[in-house]
Parts: sequence; structure tokens; C-alpha cells
Amino acid sequence: MSKFNIIFQPEGKRVEIEEGNTILAAALKTGIDLTSICSGKGICGKCKIIINDITAVNQINTKEMEFLTPAEQENNVRLACLTKVTGNLVVKVPESSRTGKQRLQIEGIDTSVEINPSVRKYYIELGIPTLEDPRSDADRLLEFLQEKHNLSSLQFEYALLKNLASLIRENDWKFTITLWRDKIISIEPANTTDRIFGYAVDIGTTK
Repeated sequence: MSKFNIIFQPEGKRVEIEEGNTILAAALKTGIDLTSICSGKGICGKCKIIINDITAVNQINTKEMEFLTPAEQENNVRLACLTKVTGNLVVKVPESSRTGKQRLQIEGIDTSVEINPSVRKYYIELGIPTLEDPRSDADRLLEFLQEKHNLSSLQFEYALLKNLASLIRENDWKFTITLWRDKIISIEPANTTDRIFGYAVDIGTTK
């Protein structure tokens, strides 16, 4: 099987590799600092390199095109893990494709974000129904939320609505509701508006 010389820039390191091997394999053999988060599976797109001769490698495939812009393709940018050697080649490894030490972002643009959570809590002090105001508990609760908090077009969780009257009376007409978007989903005794929690999951980001 034929062997070809690969020169990595800017280090100037040279390695001889058999035809059909990838540029990533050549980089690993030479100890070149090249990012490959997916271990050469072609699914992270981080091992971008620049080649000097497109005739000395296999043609670009659709999998590579998913990670390369048209401008990058025109400038001979390829993925090292999917580019196979078919001739002598000079390869440039850009700074963005090197593993190196991660640097923290310490500068940026300060932006103001309006907090608009999907889950909210409101403390309610509902008046006791009278002969003059015999409306249902649900109607009076909705009116309270409209007048005090400008909330309209709300709905009740069905299971809550079935037990609404007893829950309100058990809590002596003073309680906290939990609202999920436009639906009332629960009732708690007393004022618990300061007890609302959420969680976030960081699945990881890579520069």
C-alpha cells in the first residue's frame, strides 16, 4: 500500500502515513494538538483543518457538509476524522480546532431579562359567600384574580375543581393558589408565595 507524507502547520511536523488513513489518525500519530470530542466518529464537527490540495484526499461527503459552511468548503476546510489521505499533503490546524486550555469568558454584554415564569403563586383572601352574592367559589376566585392581579381567561385543573369548595373552606378562605401558565393547578393553606422553586439542567456546552 502506498505511503504519503503529511506536514502539519504551523508546527512543521511531518509524518508518513498509509493511503486511506485519516488526517486525524496522522495527527494522533504525530502528537498534534487537535480536538476530537467524538473520538473520530464524525458527529462533533470540532476537528476542522485546512488542506493545501483537495486532490490529495477523498472527496467531501454529505456528513462533512453538515458541519462546514459553503465558504469553508471553498477554502478547503475539512473534518480531519472524515478526510482520508490519497497523496502528499500540507495540513494547517487552526487555533479554533486545538484542544489547549479552556479560557473563561470574562467580558460580555449585560442584558436585561424580564422574568416571566410558567409557574406562579398568588395568595388569596376570598370573601365568604352571602345571600346577596351566591356565586360559585370558582367564579369568585376568578374575579379576585382578575381584579387584584389582572389575570383573565384562567382555567382549573379538573381534579382541583371537583374539590375546590371543600379546599377553600378547610383553609378558612385564606389560601395560596399555584398557577401553571393559564391553569390553576393547586391550593395550599396560608400564604406560601415565598416557597416556589425551580431547577435547571446544564447538559454541557463545548466551544
